[in-house]
Amino acid sequence: MAVNTNTEEGKPKVDPSKPTTEIRFRFHNGQTATLTVNLTTTVGDLHMYVMHVAPTEGSYALTEGFRPPRELNDPNQTIEEAKLQKEKEEQYSTRRRSSRTP
Repeated sequence: MAVNTNTEEGKPKVDPSKPTTEIRFRFHNGQTATLTVNLTTTVGDLHMYVMHVAPTEGSYALTEGFRPPRELNDPNQTIEEAKLQKEKEEQYSTRRRSSRTP
């Protein structure tokens, strides 16, 4: 499925009076996008953004880092709690999970 990083749908609201950071996404097709968010934005908000920008059939994993990647599974965890602030220069990716049946 196509990735549409130009859509405003799913983007978390940013309060410019509060601390912000940028998060870089690498989507399943290799395309990238950078999103500015508050530190109080949640992992669930990131998943909502990904679902609007890069819908995919089946499940996907939102991960941080490369060696080893860490899945971001707690939708209530804030950007700050998940230690996703920009100074770490992390990359986040969505990857498809294959669901093979024996």
